[in-house]
Amino acid sequence: SGPVLDGLVLHMSRCGSTLVAQALAAMPGHVVLSEPAPFDALLPFCTARTDIAQETRVALLRGMAAALASVRAGPVRRRFLKADCWHAGALPLLRAAFPDTPWVFLHRDAREVLISHERMPGAQT
Repeated sequence: SGPVLDGLVLHMSRCGSTLVAQALAAMPGHVVLSEPAPFDALLPFCTARTDIAQETRVALLRGMAAALASVRAGPVRRRFLKADCWHAGALPLLRAAFPDTPWVFLHRDAREVLISHERMPGAQT
């Protein structure tokens, strides 16, 4: 079988990542997991718990991604995960869990991001 994920989208806040996720999802056969809450809860746990073997933490992340992407109507050709903005710090663990998965980091001028959050604060601010 193929990889659990075909692409990983990391980003800073307010940089167009939602638009990228929507564009990917618009393609037939593409599934985009956009900041899924179960993955958001598991990744910080796996990052913090260095007392647990890395192989176990990697297996947990792969299993969660596979479970979230598995139940779909119609054929699935590609699966993408758009992580939360605070997940960029976990890139080493994500690379260990999905070593063959291409990834991208989207960013924007930090001043523009701060101005956007000042106008309409996000949960991460």
